[in-house]
Amino acid sequence: MKTIFSVTLLILFVFIVDNSCKKTAIDSTSLNNAVPVPTPVGAPVGNPVTVTIGSNGGSILSADSMVELQFPSGALSSNTQITIQPITNNAPNGLGNAYRFLPDGLKFSTPINLIFHYKDTSVAATQPDLLGIAFQDSSGVWYGLSSLASDTINKTNTAAINHFSDWTSFMFLFIAPYSSTLGVSKSERLEINAIDLKDTGSLITPLIAVLPQKLLNQTWSVNGVPNGNATFGTISGSGASRIYTAPSKVTQQNNLALVKVRFNGPFTTKFKTYKNLELKAKIEITDTRKFQMELLYNEDILGTGTGQIYWDSASLNVTKNDDNSFTIDNIQNFSPKVTPRSVVEGNCTITWVETSLGILNIKGGDGYIAYNGSASSGDTVVVNLSNSETKPAFTVACTDGTTHSVSGGPDISSYHFIFNMQDSLTVKNEINRFYYRITRLK
Repeated sequence: MKTIFSVTLLILFVFIVDNSCKKTAIDSTSLNNAVPVPTPVGAPVGNPVTVTIGSNGGSILSADSMVELQFPSGALSSNTQITIQPITNNAPNGLGNAYRFLPDGLKFSTPINLIFHYKDTSVAATQPDLLGIAFQDSSGVWYGLSSLASDTINKTNTAAINHFSDWTSFMFLFIAPYSSTLGVSKSERLEINAIDLKDTGSLITPLIAVLPQKLLNQTWSVNGVPNGNATFGTISGSGASRIYTAPSKVTQQNNLALVKVRFNGPFTTKFKTYKNLELKAKIEITDTRKFQMELLYNEDILGTGTGQIYWDSASLNVTKNDDNSFTIDNIQNFSPKVTPRSVVEGNCTITWVETSLGILNIKGGDGYIAYNGSASSGDTVVVNLSNSETKPAFTVACTDGTTHSVSGGPDISSYHFIFNMQDSLTVKNEINRFYYRITRLK
């Protein structure tokens, strides 16, 4: 499908040792043994854009405004339909969508300009200088271009190309995740992902993903504290894959953890030599805890002993916020049922009158923390739910021709629950034919 053309390719990372024999930022001893990993061809996503461009030149912009092709005069010999189709990005460290330029394999008399636009949010995990442009060949391997014009003011990267294929912008180096939300005392893995080169002795050099453990000589900190502390959270582990653990309590002073990783050893790309390069990740610390409460009521309402059982159910979410307030939402009241709907008792048939409302008809609620006399004990929560019930009704039809109605069920205007907010929680309980299950969601 795609052909490799003669192009000088970018030597992605040339790691050097300075005169003081300071350690470099990568262990490159295993790179010569690395094998380029082909990736699947991307699948179309989003809308294609097609423009007819002739010998006088012209331009085309993708539907998402992230990719632009500029054709100088003479690049095409005749009118040609040019298409930009966004595709899924399978490139190592690929940034955003990849793009398929059609007609596939089209070559130009004069190189054209390929321009990748980016936003500040899209490069938050890396740095603008650490962006490259690559294409995929017919074997599925990705190759980086040799020259790239980076404009950090207009937020573009531009390269001259002379053929069509599948193309992408990619990151030489990035941290993941670069932004997240984490509960108190919870842990999350942070990883540095890098692209390097396989030394083939040729200018045709494929992209090689660097294993995290091969990245060396890093300094990690949390809010300026090396490896963090109990107040801001801690960093543990080694290499380029570390574990951040949030503090056990959150306040306005420590609800945001800024994790920095600095590469102390120098290394060089085609564009720039970096010393003490830093990547950052922002982690919001929250004490928000969310639970799902499932409620079930079942009983032989009329007490006939014939096995006619009334069922009603509901569910809702209970959220404990950072300020210790509670939110009750996502209330769902399900329609009741009776099984079997009709039973025979003596000379009469008892039939349930079907309705969409039942004994469980939750309207709202609130909650609070029960400290049990100790300000440091805040894991027990009391939840109060308001209820507006509809009691089940039945018709009783007898063989003597008489018919009458009966209803039953308890008088329930509110429910009260007490449970403990454990890290991993599924609680089941029963109170007078009333069952509930509480499961921690967050």
